[in-house]
Amino acid sequence: MLTTSLLCALTLSGCSSSTDFNPTDAEIAKLEKRLDRHRCVGKLENWRRTYVRLPIFTQEEVAAAKREKRLERVENFDKRFVEFKLERADGRSIVAGRVKPKSYDDLPAGGCVEPNCLGGGFAIPRDELYLDCEKRAAP
Repeated sequence: MLTTSLLCALTLSGCSSSTDFNPTDAEIAKLEKRLDRHRCVGKLENWRRTYVRLPIFTQEEVAAAKREKRLERVENFDKRFVEFKLERADGRSIVAGRVKPKSYDDLPAGGCVEPNCLGGGFAIPRDELYLDCEKRAAP
């Protein structure tokens, strides 16, 4: 996810920020329409889906975090970009459906291995989906 975040952040110019890390229902619907047609996703209802806005870090915060040897604190989020994680539902520990996180830190991190987990991003104004996956269709 971090790689996708950095790559996509570099491709977006300017900042349209918000303190709300959750994308709107309309933004998620637009993204899910694209995901549902993607060869690596297959049927969207077979996945647990988590969506958050891309965090914005100021240069001052990055420098302070580096000096203090801590993670950067997120205060604003880019309203033009959504990060996501898809986890294939197994009906036991991973239940299909959309998860609305209570904080940005609730986006599941690490342990994302294809084909049972996919991560990526969505540039809302350009309607562009970023999803790295193998060149095979999802079951």
